[in-house]
Amino acid sequence: MMQPPTAIRTGMALAEFIREHEAAPFELIGTERIPRMPTTSGHNDLMDRLYTLLKEHVQQAGTVRMEATFVLPEAYDAAWVTGARTPDVLYYAAERLNAYKAAHPDWPRTPY
Repeated sequence: MMQPPTAIRTGMALAEFIREHEAAPFELIGTERIPRMPTTSGHNDLMDRLYTLLKEHVQQAGTVRMEATFVLPEAYDAAWVTGARTPDVLYYAAERLNAYKAAHPDWPRTPY
């Protein structure tokens, strides 16, 4: 009997992602690593204004972060990263962030 073809696993282990991201920040989209480029002063000023406006607007409804990396874990293996992004500004609803923190006691040492 023939074995079904083995699916090719894309992405990387979370520990490997953290180690390599600390050495040289990048985003992971599919199988492509996209290096993070330094921002310009104008870009950073715009991010700061947007962050401030959003933070004032959402107040207790959620949390706003600047350049916070988040990973897309594999559906059946949270220690395997299938994608990673670092948006300029990120919003998390309070209940979603609280649930994430409760489910991941090591959250301060990993990307969102």
